[in-house]
Amino acid sequence: MVAAVKTAPGAAVKVENNRKAAPRVSRRRRRMRGVAFTRAVACALGVLFLLGYVGLYAQVTMYGYRRAELSRQIRQAEMENQALRAEIQTLSSPDRLAEAALATGLEPSAKCVYISTPRSMKFAKAEGEQGNR
Repeated sequence: MVAAVKTAPGAAVKVENNRKAAPRVSRRRRRMRGVAFTRAVACALGVLFLLGYVGLYAQVTMYGYRRAELSRQIRQAEMENQALRAEIQTLSSPDRLAEAALATGLEPSAKCVYISTPRSMKFAKAEGEQGNR
């Protein structure tokens, strides 16, 4: 609050300020505070950038390892698939099946009968009505 004190006539009026005067900060100190704040913000942004970069690099590395593992599993499955196909070929060969049949006691038949299957119900009915062909 500001108060004015009256003195003798012709004398200057004295003005008093009841508020505490804020300490005056020099321009140099204000400038130094601004520079320090700017440096702190720049350092914080730099640290955040580095943390983000390291995080992304770690993520990419992890994806690379995962991709390599999946590629290895695919190659392994392909090799296993190829081995199984080769085994199927050897197990289903006619010579091997003939040997297995003879080993279990089966004998080749002297009389072979081939049965034709009808292509549709109409054909089967018509064939049944007319007799065997």
